[in-house]
Amino acid sequence: MNNTHTSTRIGRVNDFHPLRNSIDKWRGRQMSETTWKKINNFWTRNVENQFELSGYSLLEDFLDLTPQGQNTIKKIVNDMTMRQEFYFE
Repeated sequence: MNNTHTSTRIGRVNDFHPLRNSIDKWRGRQMSETTWKKINNFWTRNVENQFELSGYSLLEDFLDLTPQGQNTIKKIVNDMTMRQEFYFE
């Protein structure tokens, strides 16, 4: 795996994975480390595969600027809402 998702954007507030940042931004709050581990294990490989095919150089841009990225974040957040007992136990 390459590190094309590494960003040097000014204003980046943490070193969390861009997927985690995008989900937190969408939800308006930070998730716990336990919740992130579940999302990471279940979703990250799929999201990174979509990103690789997208042609974008930054994962953050793919997630924040493309309809596919936004739909993926929405899908994850909806799954978190529907399966709260899994994500937030």
